[in-house]
Amino acid sequence: MKTARNLWATPFFLWSAHTALFAADALPDPQSACQIIIEYDPAYKEAVESALSNLDQYEELCAFLEAQNLYVDLRGTSGILEDRAYAWALVTLANRETNATVGGHQTVTLLGSPADSVEERRVLFAVMERALEIAADGPARFVSERDPR
Repeated sequence: MKTARNLWATPFFLWSAHTALFAADALPDPQSACQIIIEYDPAYKEAVESALSNLDQYEELCAFLEAQNLYVDLRGTSGILEDRAYAWALVTLANRETNATVGGHQTVTLLGSPADSVEERRVLFAVMERALEIAADGPARFVSERDPR
């Protein structure tokens, strides 16, 4: 059985303002909010919510992003191929005005077993959490000194 969902197929934009991550209110003003933009299947919303709620350095990451006029861009996919569940994510930082990436990137990939939807969900949650941890642990290393901002 081969199935896979492409995270680029349906863009979903998540704008978070510190403690009110997923309030039902209107989205915060993108010029003043900590922005984490995720292009993925809307079914992955819960994985991203969980990753953000577990992120210890959220405030520090937001302060860096706001000071540098950047946002976190997450892309990836998950699925079941052959005998394994898998998930991967690519994390970059991008300029709010130009949407251009500003330097480095990091990928996170996990494989799991058995090849079922429960394991796919587990590795997806783990990948999203690790990708955001990497961004929060050292966001400055994602910014190139030749950043054309």
